[in-house]
Amino acid sequence: MAKQKLMVHGWDRIFKGSKRTIRDIINDPKARECGLGYEEWVKNFLDRSDIPKDKPWLLHNENCYDEYQFSKTDGLKCFIKENFFLPKEVLDYEKVEVVFKKK
Repeated sequence: MAKQKLMVHGWDRIFKGSKRTIRDIINDPKARECGLGYEEWVKNFLDRSDIPKDKPWLLHNENCYDEYQFSKTDGLKCFIKENFFLPKEVLDYEKVEVVFKKK
């Protein structure tokens, strides 16, 4: 099997050919319901000229976390798995070869 390099395709795409953009994902009501936060820093810097005015961001829902900042349910884990990971037919994570290099 030929090796394939994964490439980033802009800040609004998870992967070339992905069905949903980042904007689609974080605008999904389920994102907020499960506690997802995305690029939360943007809210405080929108007045800077180097931040695109249309950059998507989402503040996490504090009610979804316990006093130790762990998610109270599996909702966040499931949402991330469904929306930020590629399906097995696109990328089989179990077949990814990892090589660690020492300096």
